[in-house]
Amino acid sequence: MGHKIELDDVQSPNSHQWEELTKPLRNGAVGSRILVTTRKEEVVTLMKANAELMPLKKLGETFCLSLFYYHANIDESIVSKEFHDIGLELVKRCNGGLPLATKTLGSLIHLELDDSERKEVSKIRYLCLLHATKSDSLVSLLCNYKRLRSLTMIDSFNRFIGSIFESIVQLKSLGAITLCPEWTVGLEEIPETIGGLIHLRYLDLSGNKMLEEFPSAMGSLYNLQTLRLVGCKLIRRVDVERLINSRHLYVKHCDSLRLIKGIEKLSHLQRLDEFRLRGRNNLEHLKDLNQLQGSLTIQIYGHPKMADNAAILVNKPHLLQMELNFISADELSQREIMDGLQPHACLESLFISWYKGGTFSHWLSSLHSLRVLILRFCRNIKTLPLLGKEETSIP
Repeated sequence: MGHKIELDDVQSPNSHQWEELTKPLRNGAVGSRILVTTRKEEVVTLMKANAELMPLKKLGETFCLSLFYYHANIDESIVSKEFHDIGLELVKRCNGGLPLATKTLGSLIHLELDDSERKEVSKIRYLCLLHATKSDSLVSLLCNYKRLRSLTMIDSFNRFIGSIFESIVQLKSLGAITLCPEWTVGLEEIPETIGGLIHLRYLDLSGNKMLEEFPSAMGSLYNLQTLRLVGCKLIRRVDVERLINSRHLYVKHCDSLRLIKGIEKLSHLQRLDEFRLRGRNNLEHLKDLNQLQGSLTIQIYGHPKMADNAAILVNKPHLLQMELNFISADELSQREIMDGLQPHACLESLFISWYKGGTFSHWLSSLHSLRVLILRFCRNIKTLPLLGKEETSIP
């Protein structure tokens, strides 16, 4: 009798991992099958599927709405017409009927109905505010949600935060906060009172273009695992020294950032989207961050201080994509800098831009798993190192 293995929602194809997985299965019992679900055609191509593909249609609105109510823990049969219309409008935005998006949205809402008033909502865990403005009613509203676990405010404020934050820090059960302005300039400062949210695990302040610094009280958030600061263009210094439980740090497009203080202590850090080699940021600060995975962009400014050895990035086997942007410096310096940026041989994708040198570092030939190489504005390069079978000339 054959066996079955299910791999659900495969997102990041990796030829090496797939080959290792299938090796012990090649001599399996007759009738054995591997069922793979994915939203990406390249996954199917990578796996060289020889069976019939079964494209799935998106769910209709009725089924989407039922799925939404189920994961939001709401009895569909007793909701009011007003709430029904709101729910219908929400599921229409779930990418046109994708069940995963619908389930996720329902889980975020996750309302619990009160036993005494079955037609009303008493206990809110997740709250999302769109385009909210400063008002006494909003402050009062937040104060009533003592069991709130997650608060999202999108395009909901413009430089006013004091009174709102005073209400937010009273919500001691908060585990996730998202304060993204989108169309407004956003916050200019974060009050010290944020240090009282000791259960906070997720903080997203992306897009707050006027934010320049963090209060020292941020160090009290020792349970924080994810900090997102994407697009905080004026922030110059981020202190993560005491955030020892951090797993994810996103600082892309923080154009003024010159120091991530204490990053060398985050030995459990798994995701770092960008690191700027300038100011007091040193490549050696990444030496012990060997759990880094996914992709990493390194912005290289001028003549940064490089590590004494080239083992900083080569010890990070889980980094599969790397982007090197040479902002300035002369040809000779850039070649020396590149020599110190050698990645692990498992790297699958490499993007190099604005490199002025005439040749690349020797380590490019050692990237045996490399599947994608993109060169942008590397105008002095005439030949590439050995890639595959032979040296490649560039016309």
